[in-house]
Amino acid sequence: MEQNSQTRRRDASTRPLETCGTCIVGAGWSGLLACKYFKEAGLDPIVLERNPYIGGVWRHDPKSSAGGVIKSTFTTSSKTTTEQSDFPMPGRFPDFPRHEQIMEYLRAYCDAFDLGPHVRLGDGVARARRDGDGWLVETERGARYRCERLVVCAGVHQEAAHSGRAQFANFSGDVMHSTQLEQCASALIDKRVLIIGSGETASDIAGEITRLTPYLSLSSPNGQWIVNRVSNLASARPITLDQHSSPLRELLDPTDASFYTAEIVETFYGRCGSGVPEWQTEKLYQSQFLNKNASIVDLWRTGQLRAKPRVERVDGAAVYFRDGTRDEFDVVVLCTGFDTVFPFLPAPYDTRPIDDHFKLILADDPSLSFVGFARPIVGSIPTIAEMQARCLAAMYAGELPVPGNRAAVIARDKRAATARYNSKRLRGLVDMLIYVRELAVWRGVEPDYGRLALTRPRDLWTLVSSPYNGCRYRLGDQERYAEYVAHLNDMRHPSLDNLSYWAHMLFSSALPGNADRVYHRVRFLRLRALLRLLLMPIYFPAMALSSREPSALTNLYGALVMLPLAPVVVFRLLRNKRRLKAIRAQFAPADPSA
Repeated sequence: MEQNSQTRRRDASTRPLETCGTCIVGAGWSGLLACKYFKEAGLDPIVLERNPYIGGVWRHDPKSSAGGVIKSTFTTSSKTTTEQSDFPMPGRFPDFPRHEQIMEYLRAYCDAFDLGPHVRLGDGVARARRDGDGWLVETERGARYRCERLVVCAGVHQEAAHSGRAQFANFSGDVMHSTQLEQCASALIDKRVLIIGSGETASDIAGEITRLTPYLSLSSPNGQWIVNRVSNLASARPITLDQHSSPLRELLDPTDASFYTAEIVETFYGRCGSGVPEWQTEKLYQSQFLNKNASIVDLWRTGQLRAKPRVERVDGAAVYFRDGTRDEFDVVVLCTGFDTVFPFLPAPYDTRPIDDHFKLILADDPSLSFVGFARPIVGSIPTIAEMQARCLAAMYAGELPVPGNRAAVIARDKRAATARYNSKRLRGLVDMLIYVRELAVWRGVEPDYGRLALTRPRDLWTLVSSPYNGCRYRLGDQERYAEYVAHLNDMRHPSLDNLSYWAHMLFSSALPGNADRVYHRVRFLRLRALLRLLLMPIYFPAMALSSREPSALTNLYGALVMLPLAPVVVFRLLRNKRRLKAIRAQFAPADPSA
């Protein structure tokens, strides 16, 4: 094998050099999106994929050493916020499709936009280096490409993170990463197993392991907010978490100060959304990655899973936890995620953190860009990657200027992320609604709400009350305008027409009761407390009516409750206008006189 590798490297210089406009690394979901938009922009893309199949981590491959789905995996974000803007998923798909259905969708996407001729399967990128005004790319099989620009779409689940392995250096049993589970499943049968991690991967893994052993524990190193992807609290008909992602929701209960959601989650599901003492965290709601797969809570409630806090030390088979308890295990499974590295890139890009790049997509060398590495607190990577690909394709095609003051924007974004997010492991966390909107402003596809209010008020209500879907950023396409509006309307939950629901949300977020979650200045606390006391007589009926189906009564009462809070809405609209101006300034071209 080593000799064959050396032979390929020795013969690489004799291989013919193929030229292309754009070389895209990876044919996963993000790589296919980049290929589609770069093709439409006439940028001559070639996609290099080391696996013999498209789809990346969504293709079930038990032999893969990288991250990927297991047999039981289905999406944690609904198809509403996962499907692509101009290619909706089939109506027969459930709200949360299984991985087989995602692969069916991706194959259909490739066929619909004729991406197949641009994809080279089974030949990954071995190394890439700058060559004059372009890039020279060499594959693992020795093929060579010269391209004007390089777009990295290798994904965030390629290099298993072993950050927790050192802690188990003295462990007498077996230690494995979650990527090894399917290959080593037989080694877990009837063994005492400890899972390290409490994210969505840990939830998936726990469901699989409970079928193998009656003794399973899960340790949460840093605590975790767990929020079920589906709820029926607001209506007898289940409502998905993603259906709360509308512009109206963002206005009445901003995601950077979501008091209403946090209070509802903890009121009905317990502290941090689970009520499990060992998994609780002091971190604020939406200040870390949310686990939307609440199956581990069900396993804990039914006694199939034991909850453990952080591991303090290990001695042989004995594991000691922060709460003073001790237990013995045979196997430890690390669900510690993945490191984002680029071994095929030259220094310093091979190890540079993704948040050192402009908006997580553009390197200081504009010919190098990244798609699919922004990680949403709530939402999906594909819907973010689509807008990233749209913007980059337009920029490279000359439709958008290359942003000028990139270093200052990077520093500002880092400060904002540090202030809000406190994940010790993940880089590149974003608020999907805010982040995608920023890119949509750059691309020039942000909806004109004012014009819709004057010309098509009914469509405006559909747009602002429907959940996030990429087609909202395609309303400028007059040929498919009616199709997109109808699609947005189809995704709306009936309960969202209940104005008492929106009134309750606005009241709760405008006048929060917990000082530690207040994003206003402290000197206004007493004033808000007084206003809350005065408005209590109308607040409680609104809260009761918010869980009912829409009716004339619920809508009339909701409007009356909103009336005294109108200044709050006006304040937020003005704030959004200022933010919009600041967003446009981020993407301004370089000043030629500077």
